[in-house]
Amino acid sequence: MENTLAFTKLKTRTTLLTVALLAAGCADATRPEAVFMGTLNVVVADDGVGARGSFEGRLSADFRVSISRDGSDWVHLGVPTQVDLQLQDAGGALFLHPPIDVPAGTYPYLRIVGGWGLARIEGGAEVGGRSFPDPVHLRVGEERLAIETRLPTAIFVAPGGHMTLRVDLNSEAWVSPENLEAGRVPAADVETALTGRAHERLPALVVPPPNRQA
Repeated sequence: MENTLAFTKLKTRTTLLTVALLAAGCADATRPEAVFMGTLNVVVADDGVGARGSFEGRLSADFRVSISRDGSDWVHLGVPTQVDLQLQDAGGALFLHPPIDVPAGTYPYLRIVGGWGLARIEGGAEVGGRSFPDPVHLRVGEERLAIETRLPTAIFVAPGGHMTLRVDLNSEAWVSPENLEAGRVPAADVETALTGRAHERLPALVVPPPNRQA
């Protein structure tokens, strides 16, 4: 009888413990940011769609991209990474860093921070109705590049999903006659031009970033 009673008590305690653990698991499941993650790729591009004028060039810079739900708390997408990007490359894109896991949710805000970049515009450029026969070097940003913007369409990262953020620098908007003459591009010009779009699939042409980090 004593053995039977002891076994019954042990079984009851085990059942209660199991129920408690299940309840705790359900409680955690009500907080997606704690238990649900999605994967986000980030690629940088400059497609030149709708460009006014014609020019070729490259941009060397280091970028760190962050996203935010409220514009205050930021999720950093990797470490600052040096990139060497061809400008006006329709359809091309450059991986900024390996895919990263982020809390699932909707992110309307985008931030890019880095050191100032250097763009080389090849000779023979036709910009704003003016010709620039010689190569021009443009300093992009001041002491550092700091861009923060609200995206026209927020990024949604689904639990267990895979999403790609494509950041387009839109150099056709900031490679202007005025900036070419001055030899520099204010960060505000890049901030105004920059766009970001989410894609469920990677763009067709994506190359890996250089094997170096800032």
